[in-house]
Amino acid sequence: MATSKTQPYKKQTFAGSVAAGLGSIFKAGGKKYYILEHKITSKYHKAGEWQEIIVDNIELGRSSKCQVQYDESFSTVSARHAAIIKEGDNWKLVQLSKTNSTLLNGQKVDKEWYLQNGDEIQLSVNGPKLGFIIPTGAKSTVGTIGLTRRLSLFRQQALRPYKTAITVLSILLVLSVGGLSAKIIIDNRKYDKYKEEIVKQQKKAEEEREQIRREAEERAREAEEARRKTEQELEENKRELAENERKLDEIRQQRETDQQTIAKLKNSIANLRNKMTTTVGPLPAELKQFEKDILFLYVSEVRVEGRALKMKDGDNLTWTGTAFLCDDGRVVTAKHCVEGWLFDAGGTLDMLDKDSQQLLLKYLFYSDKVSIEADVNLYNAHQEFVLKSTQFRTGKTDYKTSDGYRYAACTHWGNDWAYADVGRRGSIHCNGSTAQNLKAGQKLSVMGFPHGKGGADRSQRDMTPMFSTCTVAHDKGLQNGIIEVSENGTDQGNSGGPVFANNNGKIEVVGLVSYVTGSRGKMGGICSVSQF
Repeated sequence: MATSKTQPYKKQTFAGSVAAGLGSIFKAGGKKYYILEHKITSKYHKAGEWQEIIVDNIELGRSSKCQVQYDESFSTVSARHAAIIKEGDNWKLVQLSKTNSTLLNGQKVDKEWYLQNGDEIQLSVNGPKLGFIIPTGAKSTVGTIGLTRRLSLFRQQALRPYKTAITVLSILLVLSVGGLSAKIIIDNRKYDKYKEEIVKQQKKAEEEREQIRREAEERAREAEEARRKTEQELEENKRELAENERKLDEIRQQRETDQQTIAKLKNSIANLRNKMTTTVGPLPAELKQFEKDILFLYVSEVRVEGRALKMKDGDNLTWTGTAFLCDDGRVVTAKHCVEGWLFDAGGTLDMLDKDSQQLLLKYLFYSDKVSIEADVNLYNAHQEFVLKSTQFRTGKTDYKTSDGYRYAACTHWGNDWAYADVGRRGSIHCNGSTAQNLKAGQKLSVMGFPHGKGGADRSQRDMTPMFSTCTVAHDKGLQNGIIEVSENGTDQGNSGGPVFANNNGKIEVVGLVSYVTGSRGKMGGICSVSQF
């Protein structure tokens, strides 16, 4: 918007209106004009309609004398609200109303301001808006508008009290410019002929205007119909989205329920297959003190390069085991409970879907370049830890392969240990020296969750570790880091659980459950705590 004020506005006279109008008709070659774009629909104009202004002075308001008129429904528009007048080569906007404001590009006009191409005029706050457009290029002068159209515009835009006189005068002037003599002018027949032609041109112009109005109404109707259709489609999409989200929530809830059911069934099947021979029962009084530090271990997800390994039924690759909290602030378990993919990789691959098989194979062959990580959940009724497999220190892994990829395992079970510092001290004490002095036939006690019993089949607050026993199998109990035992206590699920021995009346952990062989009268292996 211009920043300099204009000269004071003077109400236009009949002579000034006639002179300006004649200049627009007969000296139109270099004369500029402007267009007012109506941005709202009123009684007299449609939204989007362009009004060509060829005279030098017009007024805007509700008065019938205004060239740009608004009906009585626009209560904040004054009778004579504002004016646009030509000053030199420029136009300026003049505030006429004493009660209602005029805004130019959102700024209040105190008196008068120059107009520029593209400005927006608004009659009062929240009132009707007009775009001010100055044509450029080949269509920038009044002379490019046809004479008949100029006459029509001049008649519409002249001051209303003088319109009839101006119209007649313009007709006479047009006739005189055509070189006709005074005698021809007063000749009734030829006058009627020209009058008839003018009327015909005016009718044609009105028809063109009516056609433009109808087309504008049709475009507005089509736009409104398209808007309603778009709104209906949007509402339908919102309803469909809400319904899909509801169904997705139901599927998620059902899947969680199904996963819990499947986990219970798997544990039941494992129990039947293994036909447990371990004598399991409540804890003896001397072991009861350690119950709060025996943790149920549940690996809930394994990821290779950030992608979860999935079994053929779509579930995550998971397993369970046992861990325990020591008096030095470490959580201890078996290496194969934390890094289960290293033990019988062939069997693991057979359980996975095709994409997950490829991921695990990629890790097995390029373990130095491909990352793998598991979520290890450790909890009981008293405490809970959530760790990553990468937080554990583990024994050295020696690989043994067959058929290219079908089997990979730690070949030295004495390295089947893993621990993580958690900064919380438990009540269980480990003693590697006691492990080295075990004798054949000596009874050992095992605490854990064999086949998930006491863990997966119960709520967290009701978790209780199971008690079982086993017997040292050799006079020299510790061989190559392994305490070989016979009889019971090394069932699946007890893996990683503590193995206690009575050392002169003091109960200490000498190892953790590592492996089992056979189905009856089991032989098993316990990784000695002396190894770490």
